[in-house]
Amino acid sequence: MKCFVSRHITEQNYPIRFMYREAPDNAIDSGWRFLSGFEDKVFINDADNILLRDLGEITRIDPAVIPFLGCCDDVAFERLAEKECFTAVN
Repeated sequence: MKCFVSRHITEQNYPIRFMYREAPDNAIDSGWRFLSGFEDKVFINDADNILLRDLGEITRIDPAVIPFLGCCDDVAFERLAEKECFTAVN
């Protein structure tokens, strides 16, 4: 399965601090989106900054996301610091 992830995370080693799941775009999309929390609108609106990656790559970058991957669509989680636990957000 695939997911969308910020270039900050995959190429600049920023921690995952925000993740959400929406309805998948297609059969290979998990619906998961991973962000560092440091992306501004200009960054997000540049398609070159949001990458399609294997979900397994993201779990290797940050295994703390694994317990949440079974969640249904329309959920979001954040953490304030890299080593803290993710908490649900509205």
